[in-house]
Amino acid sequence: MNAAAGISGAVQSTGWEWGAALYKNSDGMVGITPLRTDHDSGSVGVSDYYTGKDIPAGATRIGDVHGHTGINSPDKGMHMSPGDLGNAGTMLNVHGTQTTYMVNPAGQVWKFNPARDAKPVLLPGRIQ
Repeated sequence: MNAAAGISGAVQSTGWEWGAALYKNSDGMVGITPLRTDHDSGSVGVSDYYTGKDIPAGATRIGDVHGHTGINSPDKGMHMSPGDLGNAGTMLNVHGTQTTYMVNPAGQVWKFNPARDAKPVLLPGRIQ
């Protein structure tokens, strides 16, 4: 996932969480909004949750991706936080679909879709 690699690099170089929204165009191609940060080591709003203003016209929001710094985190940012899981549930209720991806400080990628997954799933491999 190229988005995860970009986010991992941004997190490592700044010490802040970074993220972006994922969307599907009418032709079925998946896209990503520009990476953004709130200049915070513990959270990032990946897009305007309710208006979808960062999503191109005609596209449908399908999820988001963000990276953890591990700073001020009991588990060093290695797993999805309760906030991550709650945001995925909110997005599912608002948009009808939501898959959240999180890149941890070790370069592992976690995936969670509250409509399909009982808990987050660790994807194989690592971001180098």
